[in-house]
Amino acid sequence: DPTPSIINIPPQTAIKTGDHPPIYSKQYSSSYEDQEIKVQETQKLLERGQIEESTSP
Repeated sequence: DPTPSIINIPPQTAIKTGDHPPIYSKQYSSSYEDQEIKVQETQKLLERGQIEESTSP
């Protein structure tokens, strides 16, 4: 499937906080439709080899 992904998330980078602890914020909820889109797009990216599953604990 040559169509580009609709997910446009830049790679994560480290945020230097110096001596301060990282800022904590709760995850926000998303609609069922949004969750389904995320699952479908993630599956496309996995199948294309553009991302890979995490092996971290």
